Amino acid sequence: MKPLVIIVLSTLFFVGQGCAKPASVEPVAQDTNPPTQDQTQDSTYQPFTRTAYEQAKADGKPILLNFFANWCPTCAAQEPRTEALFINKKIPGGIIGFRINYNDSDTDADEVALAKQLGVTYQHTYIYFNAEGKETARTIGTTPDTTIIQNLQKSTK
Repeated sequence: MKPLVIIVLSTLFFVGQGCAKPASVEPVAQDTNPPTQDQTQDSTYQPFTRTAYEQAKADGKPILLNFFANWCPTCAAQEPRTEALFINKKIPGGIIGFRINYNDSDTDADEVALAKQLGVTYQHTYIYFNAEGKETARTIGTTPDTTIIQNLQKSTK
């Protein structure tokens, strides 16, 4: 009986945390239009390292932080869509995006420290910073591509 109770409670916890089957999401189509002048600056999306993050801050780059857990189905569905926004140049140029492992088997000490510093208590959290390092937006859970783009645009103004 105890294992069944644990499974039911665990399922309820993760559903309540937004780790249920993700809501329908809009696909990201391959962009056939050439990038605009604003988009010619490189924007990158990469795994987090403290060195790269500190360099992006020192360079005055707008930054997107995506807190990701490798066990979370919502994170797994969101990750390729976020990456595609950078690849397809659907976002303004010059933004540095980082995927931060959070509360999973790949999380390192720097990622734990950053999550604590920013008050992150939940995977699939997006935090947006402008070039001055000021937080401009924060979203939690399944985030539509249009919301990510709008929040990144706000971060570049």
